[in-house]
Amino acid sequence: MIRLGLLFLVLPLAACAIESPSATAPETASDPPTETQTVTVAAAASLTDAMTDVAAAFEERYPDIEVRLNFAASGTLQRQIERQAPVDVFASAAQTPMDELEARGLVDSETRRVFAANRIVMVVLVESEVSLKSLEALKTQEIDRLAIGNPETVPAGRYAKQALEAAQLYDSLETAQILVFAENVRQVLAYVEQNSVDAAIVYQTDAAISDHVRVAFPIPADFSEPIRYPIAVVRQSQEPEAAREFVEFVASSESQGIFDKYGFLTGEARGGDS
Repeated sequence: MIRLGLLFLVLPLAACAIESPSATAPETASDPPTETQTVTVAAAASLTDAMTDVAAAFEERYPDIEVRLNFAASGTLQRQIERQAPVDVFASAAQTPMDELEARGLVDSETRRVFAANRIVMVVLVESEVSLKSLEALKTQEIDRLAIGNPETVPAGRYAKQALEAAQLYDSLETAQILVFAENVRQVLAYVEQNSVDAAIVYQTDAAISDHVRVAFPIPADFSEPIRYPIAVVRQSQEPEAAREFVEFVASSESQGIFDKYGFLTGEARGGDS
């Protein structure tokens, strides 16, 4: 079970007995207590549900390793690692944050791999009367507020911006102050669920976990760069061996099955660049 960021110290219980001086039973040395290792994983917000399940499965396989999960926008996590935050593994929703960390020697290049892929979609409230069939419809359909992630720090926001630019819409929407920026993709989803915006661009995996939104239309894959999720051990890791075990586990067939369940495109990831 994931410990939600709390470190538990397990103290072995020793049975106490008083022996008489005449006892003849031989003394046996007790086994030394197993020291629990802690691996801190900084992961993109869109991985929240799937990575929580993966971490739980990992802890079952390796009971002497505890996993702490920290979810946020990939760009935010990148900045934390650059500032020497105590992180062992980084799982990003885009290649760029990992590329920049690798260029600075802050992640172990040998451990880097792509483990999942995704797509972006336009979502609206289930009961919404907004009828969008394509990005081009935004040119005629009146939308007062469209939520996307902040393109500066949120990969989903950067993908959304690329798609809107491909449709020659981004500048006009920004000038009209229609775009609402969020700090991570789950916040984007929440804006729609709370009816704070008319529509939003999120990952298909985020849309799939919500009962309150529906997909208005999928955004063509060629409207943005490929959406790949890389993972790697952070150079400053205090538990590099345990961190490597976790990265290997994320790439295992067991974990890939979990990502499949949540709608990630593991087949596309295996065919992508690492």
